[in-house]
Amino acid sequence: MAPRLRKTRRASSRKKAKSENGCDYISSLPEVLLTSILSSLPIKEAARTSVLSSRWRHLWKSAPLHLDDSFLNLDNPDLDDSSCEAAYNIIQAHMGPIEYCNLSKIDDRDLYPTINSILRQLSQKKIKHLSLSFNKTWERMVDIHIRVLEARDGNILERQVYKVRPSFFKCKSLKQLDLFCCRVSKNTNLANMLPNLKEINLEYVFLNDVFMDRLFSCPNLEKVKMYYCCGPKQVQIRSRKLRELVITYGIHFPYVFVEEIFIDDAPSLEVLTIDDTPCHFATPDHHITNIMMMKLKIRTAPNLGQLGLYCYLGDVHFMHGDDDCLVTSSPSALLPSLKALSIRLAFCDQDMQSVLAGILRCSPGLEYLHLKNSHRRVLDQAVLVHNKREVLNSWNNQHNFDFLENLQKFIMCDFRGCEPEVEFACFLIEKASALKNINIFYRYTCMDNFVKKARLKLYSTVQASNHLLIAIGKDVQTGVHGMFAYSNL
Repeated sequence: MAPRLRKTRRASSRKKAKSENGCDYISSLPEVLLTSILSSLPIKEAARTSVLSSRWRHLWKSAPLHLDDSFLNLDNPDLDDSSCEAAYNIIQAHMGPIEYCNLSKIDDRDLYPTINSILRQLSQKKIKHLSLSFNKTWERMVDIHIRVLEARDGNILERQVYKVRPSFFKCKSLKQLDLFCCRVSKNTNLANMLPNLKEINLEYVFLNDVFMDRLFSCPNLEKVKMYYCCGPKQVQIRSRKLRELVITYGIHFPYVFVEEIFIDDAPSLEVLTIDDTPCHFATPDHHITNIMMMKLKIRTAPNLGQLGLYCYLGDVHFMHGDDDCLVTSSPSALLPSLKALSIRLAFCDQDMQSVLAGILRCSPGLEYLHLKNSHRRVLDQAVLVHNKREVLNSWNNQHNFDFLENLQKFIMCDFRGCEPEVEFACFLIEKASALKNINIFYRYTCMDNFVKKARLKLYSTVQASNHLLIAIGKDVQTGVHGMFAYSNL
């Protein structure tokens, strides 16, 4: 009776799949459409379709695969070897292309050869989006970071992480690559590396100068985001299609510090963000005494529309042809497309104020300005008083206000009530004729009398704009973290 019952159940399932006129439209579809439908299902659901009929038995294996090892239901999900073996078997058995693969549970040194085999299989099966994360390696890095700080040597960490082989970077189908807590080989010197790559996200990855040079030579590269990556001290950008570049490094860790960023030739660059926010395991005890200053040089970026500088700037150079000059003395209108500027600076620092004035003068089309007061301290009281006077005089002595013609919104965060902050806001109120909104957020520790004096002076300043709204309030975000996010641009 058992075989007959099984046969009856199959017949009933076929009847349900048929429409009212007796035709099974889904099964009559060509295999190209069926595999496209299966590719939208989770791998577990797609595999279940193999019981429908003999035609469906192997159909899911040829559909484009979306593999995420975090959804693998294993008997021992905490064991790396079971996850690695399951992922390898699925990739090897799959007969079709692989659209997406996320590997986050294969983190053991004994499994590194298997990981190499997995990457080789993914390259052969035309992987388009790969996300490779070594989370347990990250935990080991957190445990030993104190030794690294004492030795001031990033090689201690580099020896702990997985090395991506150069052969993988020959993959022609890859369009997006996400790497977390690993390193690239110093022999990655390929003439045509990742020819179709459009986006790459690197976090805690150990890089080298050769790889960086080849990376920005990828012909279709559009987005690059690097967070706390160790290796090169100088980053030179030459990319015809690059649209967005984000570089985050830690001033507290010398082995991830970037000394110079040179935008040599980036005609399509639209968004540039540089950030020195401390990494996740940084503590106040790890602050270095002498703040390291980063140098920014820009030669060709005609379409740059958003610029975020959340770092301690040393020199900013705008290069006009072969001439290399500081932004404070550079020709005007070198950034004609810049619409949004977000910058962190110390208002009592004369040099940083000069950098801000130079960037504003080179950006006649600027519409949005976001300033964040930094926590940099001037220890010498005499220097502090002198700098305050010089900063006040520098803005009052400005003669060319063309860079304020299009400014519509100004935001100041971490307001402390010092004179240079108030004077700069008053300067914008008096000169920016198109200004519509001024939002000032003061620190939760700022004294009430400072806020009252600042509010009184701002409201009594003669306004150049007829539609200006001024709002002053407490910055709740500053009390939590003290930094503003990229979305504010």
